[in-house]
Amino acid sequence: PFMDILRNGIVLLVFGFACKISAQYIPIAKRTGMTTSALDLPQYILYLALPLGFALMVLWSVVNIVSGVQGLRKGNTDAPVEEREE
Repeated sequence: PFMDILRNGIVLLVFGFACKISAQYIPIAKRTGMTTSALDLPQYILYLALPLGFALMVLWSVVNIVSGVQGLRKGNTDAPVEEREE
């Protein structure tokens, strides 16, 4: 379980950084005023998917870290949330 917590911590840092970097690009794309050719939507709306996806991965990593820490505190060595079968 310790290695799972460590792995999820690294994932948290990497995707947190990627979320920050991709979120910084949104205002730049908004200022350019670019639109999609087919739907005439502002391009920055499509770029919002990047920080949203990275933020969801950060959230999932936090859930797995909390689950792993709770498992360690209880002395439980079960698989983390992502590997459990319901």
